[in-house]
Amino acid sequence: MFRLLFLASCLQSVVSLNQLQALISQGTSISIDSGSISTIREVTTRYPNTISDATTNPLFVAQIVSKLDSSSDPDSALCTSLFKTACKEKSTELAIDKLSVLLGIEISKIVPGFISTEVDPRLSFSVAKQVERARHIISLYEASNIAKSRVLIKLAATWEGIQAATILKEDYEIQCNLTLIFGMTQAVACGQRNLKLISPFPGRVLDYHNDINDREFVASIDDDEGVQLVKGINKAFAEMSSSTINMPASWRPSRGARDDGFYDKDEILGLSGATKMTIPSNFLERLGDSEKKIKYSIHEGIFTPNPHPTFSPKLLTEEEFRLHFNYDACATSKFSEGLTAFCKLTDELENAIEQEQARS
Repeated sequence: MFRLLFLASCLQSVVSLNQLQALISQGTSISIDSGSISTIREVTTRYPNTISDATTNPLFVAQIVSKLDSSSDPDSALCTSLFKTACKEKSTELAIDKLSVLLGIEISKIVPGFISTEVDPRLSFSVAKQVERARHIISLYEASNIAKSRVLIKLAATWEGIQAATILKEDYEIQCNLTLIFGMTQAVACGQRNLKLISPFPGRVLDYHNDINDREFVASIDDDEGVQLVKGINKAFAEMSSSTINMPASWRPSRGARDDGFYDKDEILGLSGATKMTIPSNFLERLGDSEKKIKYSIHEGIFTPNPHPTFSPKLLTEEEFRLHFNYDACATSKFSEGLTAFCKLTDELENAIEQEQARS
């Protein structure tokens, strides 16, 4: 790995690479964090052969409603068509799944790799219901000739979500993206089970520590607790020989916001060398516009201590998971905040679908 990073550094110094190209040269594959078809098409056209995957979430699906019959949004006609098609389903639950998949199908026409589609977040504490809805989502993709190997089912990293992902992997060969990761306990539980992928949120972890320490920024990228967490997860996965991919998402300027946005890429650059990253379009453009050399690596610097220093063949039990998760104030606080926000967005989407179905 260090040899690869050295060669990538030499390549960047000999050939003029922008930071987006430099990240990819270090072995990082990029997932665009967007639900806008026009934005994804624009970014992939501007930076060809750089974006492999795409990640959606309840916010992007719910935003479809705001684009209906809009004269200013370039995606309006498509979103209106997708929404009306989804609302023909017999129930709001099936309509939500259908809309999420229809959006994913459109994105799959632009990016060549994985499409992440999230199960209704309100089901995050039911193993059986998450498994059922995940299988339904996969069946919708397969009915449109999208192989399940291209789909990552997103589940919140509750104990129940991790169990559902394990069942989906072992019994149905369905791959999952465990999201809303804010602590080592969640990550370790996923890594022990060799689940396909996790999405830790370094930016929101930094938000938490900034708030409790009454500060606006940290002195350096290495001091960013979110960056330290993702590095710690990477180290833990290596120590346990886990195949789980560590794909950070959600970014903040470690060294504080500036009018010129100079520090906005701090966490992304601080985690260069990650196997995968989920990055929104505005950050992709800033990376693509800069040729400043990347000096950081996910494999070096300060790591969040691992609360489970020995990895026995025995998996974390439910009691151990809940206890250690409860000890982690950042994880419990930010997870609750994130899941609640996604649930409320899904409630709003459900109301919009009910109104459309009532009119039809």
